[in-house]
Amino acid sequence: MNNRVDVRIPVEGIELDAWLFIPHSHGKKHPAITMAHGFTGTKHHGLERFAKAFCNAGFIVLVHDHRGFGASGGELCQDVNPGQQIADWRRVITYLEALPEVNPQPMGIWGTSYSGGHAIILTANGSPLAMRRVSGTLNRRLRATPPLYVSFGESCSGLIFA
Repeated sequence: MNNRVDVRIPVEGIELDAWLFIPHSHGKKHPAITMAHGFTGTKHHGLERFAKAFCNAGFIVLVHDHRGFGASGGELCQDVNPGQQIADWRRVITYLEALPEVNPQPMGIWGTSYSGGHAIILTANGSPLAMRRVSGTLNRRLRATPPLYVSFGESCSGLIFA
């Protein structure tokens, strides 16, 4: 069982609309997963069932709509700007890491369809910065960890831990 909370994440003068799924627990920190839909989709297009499954498995999950999509702010509605979406997603990750219930190491990044590419870029671009902060042994272990692929019946998506 889990709780879904509507949240607004401040990003450069606007707010991104998101759902936060928190497992029932008593003061325990949980690993976290951040999720976003692909090309022109929103969180309402099938992501809730995945988020609930992860939450029921003990993860805190944050599902957000990209800038200009769903109820998220932004001047241009329905504008697909991959650079802006990736930059905003970094802010979403920072927001999620700051929650007191979250154990931020490691953080799962899940993107469906077009946002699957965003997830790869986020983990690849974040790695050089993050790797400077960890020891050589941990650095080698993290680089050797493959993505986890999760299948939910007819659809398959990748989950990358960074």
